[in-house]
Amino acid sequence: MAPALRAAQALLGRGWGGALGCAHAHAAAGGAAGRRAAHSGGGSGSSSSKSGVGGGQPAAPQPEAFSFLEQHDEPEQVPERERQALLRSLLRQAHAAEAAMAQVLAGQQAVLRGRPDAALFADQEREALAEVQQLLPRHRARPSALLGLLRAAGLAAGAAAALAPPPARAAVMGALQESLTQLYNDQLRAMRAAGLGEAPDVRALVLRLRDLQRVGEGAPAPPDVVSLAAVDSLASVGAAGVLGAAVKAVADAAVAAAQRV
Repeated sequence: MAPALRAAQALLGRGWGGALGCAHAHAAAGGAAGRRAAHSGGGSGSSSSKSGVGGGQPAAPQPEAFSFLEQHDEPEQVPERERQALLRSLLRQAHAAEAAMAQVLAGQQAVLRGRPDAALFADQEREALAEVQQLLPRHRARPSALLGLLRAAGLAAGAAAALAPPPARAAVMGALQESLTQLYNDQLRAMRAAGLGEAPDVRALVLRLRDLQRVGEGAPAPPDVVSLAAVDSLASVGAAGVLGAAVKAVADAAVAAAQRV
């Protein structure tokens, strides 16, 4: 996951961690108080022990700890400034990803002339990019400084994929589709974790971008790094699988960098 997204979830992790830590502290304090009461209850160990347990003194702090957890059943509220900074970074990342993908499909369309599917995917990607661009000024998000580089790389990658044999082309396009789907799923989780409910326009756009079909049927999803590490030989994955995994890794790194700069 991109660093800013992990930061949003880390904020929530600290909230839950603090709540649980305080609850354990309350429970521990209550237990200690109960043991002191039981110890000072009488000279006879048997009778005072029964008095401590039967009277319920050691268990008294437990409802307090439970009620404390009930009061903190919601994650810690992320400050407004941090929420807005996260929202702008997510928009910047989405804009860079869509700009690069639009160039990939434009490069593919330039090579695969006469292919109606290539023209269809390129046209709908340009429309998706225009939607993201409309939200940038509304939420005061700036474009990424890497935008020009990503566009040039996308155009070259799209043309190269179109010139490659069909299995390699399918592997490249399937990897890019998978990278974008994962990106927008991560963004939706980060928005939910940070409590960005006041930006329904951004959430609706991210949902549409996640579900947008950018490649034809049959484009395989790339194997993940764990799968590649677990196989006995890369030959079992195939050249197309290795290519797809490499393309996805590069695409993931590029959009993560675009979010930061």
